[in-house]
Amino acid sequence: MPWSFASDSPSPPPSSIGVYFIARPIIIVIIWDIWSKMWPRVGSPRPRTLGRAAEVKAPLWLITHEISTSGPDLVTDAGSTSFRRYAKYTVFKGKAALSLEPVLPTIREVDSRSSRVFKRGCVVLKFYPAIALQKYDWKRRQVFALSPTEAGNLIALGPDESCEFLHDPSLKSSLEGQVRKSLQVSPSANDKGYFLNLMVANKIQNTNERLSISVTKAEFAVIRTILTANS
Repeated sequence: MPWSFASDSPSPPPSSIGVYFIARPIIIVIIWDIWSKMWPRVGSPRPRTLGRAAEVKAPLWLITHEISTSGPDLVTDAGSTSFRRYAKYTVFKGKAALSLEPVLPTIREVDSRSSRVFKRGCVVLKFYPAIALQKYDWKRRQVFALSPTEAGNLIALGPDESCEFLHDPSLKSSLEGQVRKSLQVSPSANDKGYFLNLMVANKIQNTNERLSISVTKAEFAVIRTILTANS
């Protein structure tokens, strides 16, 4: 032999070497099969992502934590037990359409221990005039923001009672009195629901617009529920 190496351990017989090279691939296959069953395979589809949320591995996790999947910031907001989502409610009628949208208050931190309300929350009512059958002019909308006290008046409104709210968007400014808004809520005939009448007098544009929409008892009950949830 051209080369020879000294070794303290005896060399295995040829038969043992053959068994080693045959058994080794079998052992590797068995280990790989066990590992692949215990762990997800490489390249398997990732769990579905909800909005900007992290990966959710089981629907049971959502049920246990009572998290809404209707929008973004799912996991970020779910950490707070007081987190709630608010949806817009819209009523379509022959003469106009009405939508209600809650606006949360703006809260700013004064220091590390306290905060204050910078801007009050409200419920925005938007009226859209109809221009044809089931068609509305979304650009000519008129907006009326209900304060918490005004929302309370609507919540406490009796079946035979009516109320009226007067707004001046430019109150306590140089344009005070140039634009006046009046919202009247009154019961309809035969106790079928309510009428919502919005009148906007704009002296700057020399316009006087009136929008009226009737809502059923069921629709007004939804409006009350929205106002109650945000008061």
